Amino acid sequence: MITEAQRQNRSKYLGSSDTPVIMNLSPFKKTADDIYWSKVAELPDDDTPDYMSVGNWLEGPILEWAAGELGVKITTMPKYLFHVKDGGVFAANHDSLIIGKNESIEGKYANGEMAQTYGEPFTDQVPDYIIVQVQHQMYVSDLTKVYVALATPSYYGIDRRLYVVPRDEQIIETIVDYGQKWWEKHVLTKTPPNGDGIPPIYVLKAIERRSGAQIRLPDEAVNWANRRIELKEQIKTLTAEVEAEDAKLIHALGDAEIGLLSDKRKVTYQQYVSNQFDTKRFKLEHPELAPDYTSKSSYRTLYIKKK
Repeated sequence: MITEAQRQNRSKYLGSSDTPVIMNLSPFKKTADDIYWSKVAELPDDDTPDYMSVGNWLEGPILEWAAGELGVKITTMPKYLFHVKDGGVFAANHDSLIIGKNESIEGKYANGEMAQTYGEPFTDQVPDYIIVQVQHQMYVSDLTKVYVALATPSYYGIDRRLYVVPRDEQIIETIVDYGQKWWEKHVLTKTPPNGDGIPPIYVLKAIERRSGAQIRLPDEAVNWANRRIELKEQIKTLTAEVEAEDAKLIHALGDAEIGLLSDKRKVTYQQYVSNQFDTKRFKLEHPELAPDYTSKSSYRTLYIKKK
């Protein structure tokens, strides 16, 4: 995991995980606009998706396994893993570095269709976005080779595979040229790739606001407000319609949990149980402890009030 200082430094540079996104090679939801706003705006840390949490949890064991397979020693200490290319905007945060060699090991987790994008072990048959990521890393840290250690679930537990990607100067030249031009065109000129200039909602929510301050909105804001009200009403209507269809299906189930449709699909209405902390009871039984275990959270809600 990267340190807080490294997290803050990432906004100053184009990282190895940024490059596949701006080159439209990433299979994940992040876009070039997301990368742009992460460089020019102060944003809170995103919640880590579940698949990333699993990957982070498996990263240490898969790196240790790969090092054992290769017969090498590695370092995973954060202070040795974050590198910046001299005189440029490129940076890289490695999962590990092989001690005594200009090589590294990256740990990856993939399941389902994502796992199928990997080819034969001990080749460089890894997804294109990983090729770009590790070539970026090799450029920044003057590496000659990156091993990619993959963990993927299987019927018997966790499969482990090892891939090797050699340095490719032609790919590196393309990455550097594209990344430098992208940085100069968008980040230095404060020009979003999307072009309309309106930040995503998560960027706008992160802005610190002056309590009670008022401003005059542009005339077209009346149309935006009316459209929002119209859409909210549509949501209410659609929600009611969905509930009506739910009622039909649940009624058709009778007292069964599972219904079979004529097109071979299943309709399920099953019971799920979750454990929740009883805050009210805790306050009643332990009033002296409750304040120490109470945390405040705040959020803003957009309203359109009548005159």
